[in-house]
Amino acid sequence: MAVRLGRVVLDTPDPRRLAPFWERHVDGIPDDQDAEVQRALELGATRVHIGQGEVSHVVMANPEGNEFCILRADG
Repeated sequence: MAVRLGRVVLDTPDPRRLAPFWERHVDGIPDDQDAEVQRALELGATRVHIGQGEVSHVVMANPEGNEFCILRADG
């Protein structure tokens, strides 16, 4: 099932610093999770461990430390 977002609001004290990260379309449900995690790391994200244990998604943080997940595509 596809999800289409009309708007995403990010609360940031420095939107000009954070915009380049998000405008390069970090994909939350990519076809290739490993490749998208690597791409997010190259854009400045970091892996985050929040006690999630063994799960199929990867918890990351953008350059300001805001957490987001990259899920594994179904099927």
